[in-house]
Amino acid sequence: MKYLKKYKLFESLKKDVGVNIKWIEKNDKLKRKFEFKDFRDSLGFINKIATICESMNHHPEINWIYNKIELTLSTHDDGYKITELDYQLANKIDEILESESNLDSVVSEFINHMSNIYDLRFGQKFDKNKSNCAWFTTEFYNWAKQKSLDVKIVYFDSDIEAHIAPMLDGKVIDFTVKQFTKNTDDDYKILSPEDYKQFGYDKFEVYDELPNLETIFSADRI
Repeated sequence: MKYLKKYKLFESLKKDVGVNIKWIEKNDKLKRKFEFKDFRDSLGFINKIATICESMNHHPEINWIYNKIELTLSTHDDGYKITELDYQLANKIDEILESESNLDSVVSEFINHMSNIYDLRFGQKFDKNKSNCAWFTTEFYNWAKQKSLDVKIVYFDSDIEAHIAPMLDGKVIDFTVKQFTKNTDDDYKILSPEDYKQFGYDKFEVYDELPNLETIFSADRI
């Protein structure tokens, strides 16, 4: 059966810069090009699909130049041709993008709402005395609850300093991640809890309710 009849395309999916992306069948291989905001985001994408590839023991060919990635799928054990395994992997990769696209829309709505009231210091150096992680988490949690979203709280612990952030669909939405990345353009990132190991957090707990937060530094009103 031809690929286009067999595979569900998400042609409307976009990633950050608004580039339409889809899989194509070429020379008995599945190919898809991706364009991300920057090098850091493209690296994050590779790290995300790595877990899926390892669990399936099926790995794509990766052509990666700065913020552009091309994935090529075929099955080595079947003469480097497209098999059902390739369709399954392509679907799982699409599911990652679809989930993040939906979360980006939710986050954008929250930001638009809050930026009319507060100086969120986007594009500026992180200052924990001006809207710290506890404040953002509290505000997003309460806002999401009003929207009837299934929001949770993830609490990270380390020997240095605790960290807290809201969670939707198993993903952490971190509005103060720039304190770790040191990049003023990182106004927020959508991450997996396991991603925080790179920031020194090996332990985390997920709560259904907002815990009692002792120290909250509020953002300045505009």
